[in-house]
Amino acid sequence: QKNINYCFKELSIKEILKFPLYIKRYNKVHLHTSSPILRVLIALFCKVFSITLIVTFHGDLNRYKFKFFNLLDIITIKFSNIPVVLNNSSLDIALIYNKNTRKITSFISPILEQEKITTEVEKKIEKLKFDTNMLFCTNASRFSIDKNNSEIYGIFEILDVFKREMKLGLVLSDPTGVFNEKIKTEKIILPSNILIVTGSHSFYKVIYLCDASIRNTSTDGDSISVQESLYLKKITFCTDVVSRPTGVIKYKRGALKEAILYSLDNIQQNNDGFTEEATNSLFKIYAS
Repeated sequence: QKNINYCFKELSIKEILKFPLYIKRYNKVHLHTSSPILRVLIALFCKVFSITLIVTFHGDLNRYKFKFFNLLDIITIKFSNIPVVLNNSSLDIALIYNKNTRKITSFISPILEQEKITTEVEKKIEKLKFDTNMLFCTNASRFSIDKNNSEIYGIFEILDVFKREMKLGLVLSDPTGVFNEKIKTEKIILPSNILIVTGSHSFYKVIYLCDASIRNTSTDGDSISVQESLYLKKITFCTDVVSRPTGVIKYKRGALKEAILYSLDNIQQNNDGFTEEATNSLFKIYAS
């Protein structure tokens, strides 16, 4: 839309090996990778060939138990033209090594008209919203277990809450179908106030159609779905396992029901839809 010439490259082994061949065609690189080794290698390459490098660090700096990885990140910051971090604690560290460091959110707002779900699913969600007092949604892309042997997304805990609160509705976005299969395998009977949506679809559009969203995780990062919910001015429930944005209703894992029932009686806690958005900040960097 801004007429910026760009090219996306996936970080596959094949593309990484081809990197030196095509990168000279571009005057800027914006790198996103969780690998500190790959970060520093690309930073060194761009430094040698005088290519402007922007690096977004999606986790906290100094977070690795293996200290060598933390050192690699410091080297990357030094060699980058513009390091980008997500929070103030990382900003304080990065500014020591590179005064050009910026703090920019990872959230880029989707274009609603481009976010798709089928007409059939949309009608089911709208009917469920009509049939219940308040419609919630949550999502999980995979079945994962944390270090305490707990299911990370807390989906079955959420289902137990809504099985007992029939006046409230729930849409579970389950694109891979893994939870739907587990529910069938374990012969769990779900009431009519719970709808599971499988297959490829836009969770952003699901949030848009609902009244509130739930992020019931036992561990987390900078959740995009939380940012999307706030951006759409939806009531947003999140566990307090990490720092959450302003506007979130936080609760301890295991206390979801209490948080929901309390919020229904104290509706003034709803957020005003404020959330940071990265687009304009990134455009300024790309144009500089």
